Amino acid sequence: MEVALANTPEPLRDALREKLSKNELLFDQPQAPSPHVLIDLVRRRCDEDNSVGRVTVDSILSSKHADMDADGLMERAEQEGLVLRIGDGRWQFLE
Repeated sequence: MEVALANTPEPLRDALREKLSKNELLFDQPQAPSPHVLIDLVRRRCDEDNSVGRVTVDSILSSKHADMDADGLMERAEQEGLVLRIGDGRWQFLE
């Protein structure tokens, strides 16, 4: 909001500030964390075998308003060499 105001001519700033403050929801949209942050959150929820299931991953993604699905996130983690698929909907972290 401050950037928009700074780039607005001085005579129009007050009017723009008033309109923007009425629409603060435009600026308060929750941002989903990056895939790296999401993978770290999943790692923290592993069980004693250092593994995690699809339900847990889906729960984390839902709570963080992420657009990814569990399989997509964990496939990325597989490609990065962080996890190994040990079954349908189950992954084990290698670290």
